Amino acid sequence: MSKQTDYHMLFNHPDFEALVRQRQRVVVRLFVISMTFFFSLPLVSTFAPQLLLIKVTPSTTLGLWYSVAQYFIGGAIAWRYAVQLRRLDAMAASLTSGARQPKSTVDTTVAQRAIA
Repeated sequence: MSKQTDYHMLFNHPDFEALVRQRQRVVVRLFVISMTFFFSLPLVSTFAPQLLLIKVTPSTTLGLWYSVAQYFIGGAIAWRYAVQLRRLDAMAASLTSGARQPKSTVDTTVAQRAIA
């Protein structure tokens, strides 16, 4: 029963709601960036193929450079996700450590926040 109470306290905590909103923002933003970059290649190759045929060097075209750039963009998105989630994991750890406190300490902390 105590575990269920701890979960309810955690889920009802205002910082938990902020954590969930921030995580959603990070995930949605990175998803939109990756899908935009990914689906822009087939769209450009369908509606403006002449753009991908522009020569960058004598042996390569813009289309080849764009295709290879997708690997680097994917890596950059994964790196950014890891950086953002490290920060959010620290927030989650502080929330769960607060949930592990004895009930009287948590109630006192909540009461002090309500007064302030």
